[in-house]
Amino acid sequence: MLERISRYLATAIVDAAPGKTQSKNVLEYYIKVTLNFFAVVVLSVLVGVGCNIAPETITALSSFVLLRMFSGGYHVKSLDACVLITTCIIVGIPLLSEYVQVESSVVTAVAAGLVLLFSPRNVQSTIKPRAYPWLKVISLVIVCSNLGINSPIIAMTFMVQALLLIPKGGEITK
Repeated sequence: MLERISRYLATAIVDAAPGKTQSKNVLEYYIKVTLNFFAVVVLSVLVGVGCNIAPETITALSSFVLLRMFSGGYHVKSLDACVLITTCIIVGIPLLSEYVQVESSVVTAVAAGLVLLFSPRNVQSTIKPRAYPWLKVISLVIVCSNLGINSPIIAMTFMVQALLLIPKGGEITK
């Protein structure tokens, strides 16, 4: 559905101002990214409000997005599936934290190890490989910040995002 909406909007923009816009493919890509982001945010917050865990959901969402911006991670092929899976992860973490007690520092340390080994992974193609060491350092600093914050929700969120960095073959990044 998001793909069709993006295609429709990109076509409408190009048709409304021929020769004055980016190519249809470029516009469609950026519309897809934007719609995907807003769909995840809106759906996650709505479900969080409905489940009476809005602050915790926003904490998980913010932590996930911040780390993912720098570390990258696994992508599903369908935008609709991405929205559903990401929303389930974001809302599932606060719901799970009500029933599962985690030692924040241990989970954060394991997530930091995974980030150190596997980030960055599947980052935007516009980022040059020479920037990858900086992305790794920034990702590691983000994860290690929870050693001071000591939030179980942030620890679990960072762990899930770190798990999404592990490639099928398990090869370590440079």
